[in-house]
Amino acid sequence: LFNPSYPPLLSSPSSPPSPAMTVLNVGGIFKVSIDNCKDLVRKGSHKSDPYVQVSYGYKKLLVTPEIGNTQFPVWKFEDEIYLHGKVKDSQVLTFTVWDKELLLSAFNGKVDIPLKHIVDEKTIEKTYKLEAEAHEDEEDKDKKKGDEYIGTIDLKIEYIPQETAPAGMKELNIENYKNEPIHGVLDFDIKEATKLMKGDKMGKSDPYVVCKITKHKITTTPVIGNTLYPVWKFTDRV
Repeated sequence: LFNPSYPPLLSSPSSPPSPAMTVLNVGGIFKVSIDNCKDLVRKGSHKSDPYVQVSYGYKKLLVTPEIGNTQFPVWKFEDEIYLHGKVKDSQVLTFTVWDKELLLSAFNGKVDIPLKHIVDEKTIEKTYKLEAEAHEDEEDKDKKKGDEYIGTIDLKIEYIPQETAPAGMKELNIENYKNEPIHGVLDFDIKEATKLMKGDKMGKSDPYVVCKITKHKITTTPVIGNTLYPVWKFTDRV
């Protein structure tokens, strides 16, 4: 029986599109400048060794150098990448600050900047308050992420519309990557391999490991030359 309180299974052709599904057509150069961070939180008894990773969804785009032993790193980092594709206008670029540790990096805060805001404004230059990870403790479950001060980051992003990527510039079709909220990280610890198959006439191989989510590469070890028993001791966080 038809119940008028239920929405129809299919929208009428005359129905306006939902605002949440508005499509953003991206095509241009994103010039990214990461100047500094202030007041980063210590993760132990020592100062931080911070660096910043710029990503779209789970795809790493740009990474600053690591600055050692400071809560007030100054990178004055500049790089650019060509992004193109049609995506939801709610998608974001994520700037994550990590504290480099001996084996793994510790999360130090992040900022999500909507692509639509960058495309509309063309140039954004601002000091952003870093966001903490969501609280999972029962006593903190009602605490908002924005209530916790964990430092700031100074960013400048310029968007230059352009139909094709300049020769030699890094390029990414963002339609190929999901940009959904990430609720955790993947820590990679790739130690070694043994008894690999011979890969050349000399009886040895030059092995390396590629890690993928579906068909998309997310991290790669270095190549170890001329061995069937490679030892990488490789770590990464995505």
